[in-house]
Amino acid sequence: MNEAFCNVISEGDEARRDLFVTTAGRMGTAVQYVEKDFWVCWTLDALFHGLRAGAPRLLFKGGTSLSKSFGLINRFSEDIDITVFRKDLAQAATVEDLEALSGKKRKAKLDAIKTACQAFIKGPLRDDLRAAMRQLVSTARIPEDAYRIEVDRDDPDEQSLLFWYPTVTAAAGQYVRSAVKVEGGGKSALDPNLPTTIKPYVNDDLPSSRDLSATTFARPCANWCQQHEFRRTLIVSRSIVMIQTNKVSYFGTPRLRRRLDSMFDPP
Repeated sequence: MNEAFCNVISEGDEARRDLFVTTAGRMGTAVQYVEKDFWVCWTLDALFHGLRAGAPRLLFKGGTSLSKSFGLINRFSEDIDITVFRKDLAQAATVEDLEALSGKKRKAKLDAIKTACQAFIKGPLRDDLRAAMRQLVSTARIPEDAYRIEVDRDDPDEQSLLFWYPTVTAAAGQYVRSAVKVEGGGKSALDPNLPTTIKPYVNDDLPSSRDLSATTFARPCANWCQQHEFRRTLIVSRSIVMIQTNKVSYFGTPRLRRRLDSMFDPP
């Protein structure tokens, strides 16, 4: 994992709060958003660099990935959506394989994938995130009761974790929850994907010696698709987000449309 996160946290609550306030002032936003973005990025670093050797591979998806990885939407990070490689859960199946199954067999396979994913997220994944946080706590001298990592009881699929991070900006009546939700699943398509680099907003207010970037962020396929195929996938992802959030107007700003057009137009 990136030790720069530990270095920043080890400076203490006051120094960390001052950093968040500085970044919030520069960006013109609430300091709680900046703090949450910091811990979202730490969690991503832990997910992709802090798990035990041989752990199932993960892919980062959803609105936060569109923002942090590709800059396609401009919003603050709140939750992390991940897909677990089915093969690594001993449930290998492509989307085409699933579509080819009869209704009853498809349901049985999807149920098996869900059960395997639940066991991984509630067991090894939670344990590894706790281990990463315990190491950070021991180094940065954070009180043990200042954080917790637990199963999200509000997720009916039982495939989500809540990481309640050690906040230094909490205020009475605030509407930003001091928790990062890691929402998992094993049914999504895995291709295409590519490695990306993410960093928290506070990175721009730190010296270069404290670069908080997380590299090799997503796992590339052995046979990487062509650039035009990735453009098509981003269009599909954009459409899915529009449907799921029911906020079509959110994607309708002239600036964003120009950004998308420049990326999706054929070379």
